[in-house]
Amino acid sequence: MGASSWHCVEPYAGDVAAALAAVRQREFDRLFVHGTRGDGLLPAGRSFTSVGDLDDLWEDETFGSEGTHTIIDVWEVIGTEAYDDTHTVRPLSDEECVEIFGTAQPTRGDFE
Repeated sequence: MGASSWHCVEPYAGDVAAALAAVRQREFDRLFVHGTRGDGLLPAGRSFTSVGDLDDLWEDETFGSEGTHTIIDVWEVIGTEAYDDTHTVRPLSDEECVEIFGTAQPTRGDFE
């Protein structure tokens, strides 16, 4: 399985799942609607109209092992106590934030 390094920062508006959905759709639009995907290829040789269309491809062995190497490949928010798994994002608990950033409500500057 290939790997790539990237990060994505989205302003917190009270709902991690909603923020994830919005940023996934925005990245989809950038890559597939506006045609800025660098390799010019379309997954499975098909065009798509929404990030939800791509989600159907995760069962495809070829696409499922490759993905897009973007935030699109992250589709589930898990709980703060859940085990980290592939294709998931887990918010830090208040205790983890304090341990890492010195505050329960870190700023973007703290993250960077």
